[in-house]
Amino acid sequence: MELNLVYVFLGLFALMMGQGFLRRARNPFAEVGYAGLPDVMRAETERVLPGFQHRLARITKQRDSARIQGEYQGEPVTVEAEFDPAGTMVEFEVEGRRGARRLGIAAPEELPEAAAREIERVLGDARAEFQRSTMTHGDAAGEPHFEVRGQAGNWKWEIAVSASGRLLEMEKEKRAR
Repeated sequence: MELNLVYVFLGLFALMMGQGFLRRARNPFAEVGYAGLPDVMRAETERVLPGFQHRLARITKQRDSARIQGEYQGEPVTVEAEFDPAGTMVEFEVEGRRGARRLGIAAPEELPEAAAREIERVLGDARAEFQRSTMTHGDAAGEPHFEVRGQAGNWKWEIAVSASGRLLEMEKEKRAR
């Protein structure tokens, strides 16, 4: 019985990977100049990551997904965005190398001031209406970090920052209506 479950999971994994490869084969990434990315993606990248140094910019043939690789505060960072058919950004994500592990639920009073300031900065205008749903704490490369999830307006947010106030990861995604 256990062996059958392993085969089922391996089969499902292979199917999902095959679908991803097929989708990319039909809609491949092409390198573009930074200016060739959608304006809304560049604006949000520059707002969230002031001083970001881009190296590689790519966008899919159908212009439904884009990716930028570069450096932010001396660390490698990848920025990804997805767009609907009208060209409206529906997801924005910043990924760094954090190797974090989640340890548990954190109380609001545990959040260091520097981390709270960085979360508010990343939220920007959305901070006034942001409703936190969960906050966890963990460890990222030996440094405490906090991850806050919540919503503001039509967006779901997930922001991970170090205790010292360094942005580790961030994702915002349009909520389904």
